[in-house]
Amino acid sequence: MAYYEDYSEDLGQEHTDELVELFEMMQRSNKSFYFDQSSYEQIIEHYEEQVLYDKALKAAEQALLQYPYSAFFLSKKALFLLETQTDVADEALQLLAQAKMYDRTESEIYLLEGEVHLEQGNMEDALESIATGRQYADEENIIDFYMLEADVYEVQGNFQKVFELLSQVLHIDPEYGEALERISFIIEEAEMYEQGIALHEQLCRAYPFSKWAWLNLGKAYAGIEQYEKSLDAFGYALAIDKSFEAALRESGDAHYELEQYEQALDCFLQAQQQAPRDADLLCAIGWCHFEIKNLTKAVFYFKKALISNESHADAKYGMAMVHKEKEEWQTALMYCKQAAKSEPDIADYGAACAEIYLRLGDVKQSIAYYVKTMEHHPTNTELWLQLALLLFNLEDYEDTWFMIEKAMSLFPEQAEFLYLAFAVKYQTHEIPESYAFLEQALERNYSLHPYMFHLMPSLQENKRITQMIEAYRS
Repeated sequence: MAYYEDYSEDLGQEHTDELVELFEMMQRSNKSFYFDQSSYEQIIEHYEEQVLYDKALKAAEQALLQYPYSAFFLSKKALFLLETQTDVADEALQLLAQAKMYDRTESEIYLLEGEVHLEQGNMEDALESIATGRQYADEENIIDFYMLEADVYEVQGNFQKVFELLSQVLHIDPEYGEALERISFIIEEAEMYEQGIALHEQLCRAYPFSKWAWLNLGKAYAGIEQYEKSLDAFGYALAIDKSFEAALRESGDAHYELEQYEQALDCFLQAQQQAPRDADLLCAIGWCHFEIKNLTKAVFYFKKALISNESHADAKYGMAMVHKEKEEWQTALMYCKQAAKSEPDIADYGAACAEIYLRLGDVKQSIAYYVKTMEHHPTNTELWLQLALLLFNLEDYEDTWFMIEKAMSLFPEQAEFLYLAFAVKYQTHEIPESYAFLEQALERNYSLHPYMFHLMPSLQENKRITQMIEAYRS
C-alpha cells in the first residue's frame, strides 16, 4: 500500500489536481493508496465543485474505509447518495445520524437532514433539524437555515412566516438574489404589499445602491396601483443600472397601466435590446402599438411573439383585437378562439369570443361562450353582467331574472345587479317590485344610476324615477 500524506496546504489547485490524478489512478489500477483526511477532503470538494457527484460518492466511500468515524465523510456520502440515486432518503438519514454521533456541532449535517425531511414531507422533523443546526451555524451558512425554514413554511402556506424569514435574510445580505426574488413572489401571492413597501423602503434607506431592493419596492407599489410611486422606485433602480432589464419591463408595465403608451413602448424597446426573442416583451410592444392605433406595427410584433412562442395566448388575443378593430370578424374570432383554448383561465379571452360571435349574429354561440367561460370563472362579476345584459337585450327576461337572482346571492355588494333587477321587473310590469330594487340600488351605489339609463334610455323622461334619483342625491 502506498502512503500519501498532504504535507503542504499551500500548493493550491496544482496540488489538488495531483491528488485527484493519484486517486483516479488508484481507482483504475485497483491498487491501494493511503490518503490523509485533508487529502480526501480536497478530492471530494474538487469533484463537488465540478458537479461530478458519482466520483465524489466513490471518494467519500473510499475515505470512510480509512476514516469510518468522520462526520464530514459520512455527511458527504449522504449528500452524494441523494444527488445520484433515488429512494435513498432513509439511508441518507441513517448516515447523518451517525455523523451527529461524531460531531454534534457541525451545522451542515442538520441542514442536509432538514432538506431530507422536507423532501419526505416531514415538516416538524425538518423544523427541529433547522432549529438545532442553527445554534451551530456561522455567518456563512446562517442564511441557508433561514432559506430552508422559509421553504418549509411556504409548503405549509404560512406566507407571513416566509416573509419574516426572507426579511431576516435580506437584513443580513440585501443583495441575496434568491431571497429578493422569492420575497417579491410572496408579496404578490399573499398581497402583502404594505409590508413589502415597509421592508423595501427600509432596505433602500440602508442600502441605497441595491437595485433589486428598489425594483421590489416599485413592484409592491404597483401591487396597490400606486404606479407613479412605482415608477419613482424603478427610476432609482435604473439610475444604478440603466440597462437593468427587470426594471425596464416593470417601468413599461407601470406606464401602460397609466395609459402612457409611448413611454411604455420606449421602456419595452430598451428591454428588448437585451432579450430580442422574448415573446412576452414582443407582445407587450405589440399592445403599446395597438393602443396608439399603430395597427400595422402591432401585427408585426404580435406575429414576432408567435414566431418566438407559437402558443403565446396573449399574442393571439392581440391579433384578435387588431382584426376586431378592423371589423374583420371571422379572422378575429379565429385568433380569439385560439387564445381562449390556450389559456382558458383568462376570462377576457372567452368573453371576447362571446362578443365577436354576437357581432356575427350568432347569439347561440355567444351565450355558449359566456357560459363556458363562467364555468372557469364562476366569481367573475363582469361575465355575469355581460351575459345578463345580453339576455336582457334579447328580451329574454325569464333567463335574465334567473341569472340576476343567482348573481345577487353571490355578489350582494354589486349594485349593478340591483339596477338590472329593477330593469327586468320594470319591463315585466312588476312596478312596485321594480321601484323597491331601484331604491336598494340607489342606496347601495348612487353613482351607478346612469347604468339604468344605459339599459333603458326612455327612463330619462320618467318623472317618478327622476324624482327617486334626486331624493338619493347626497
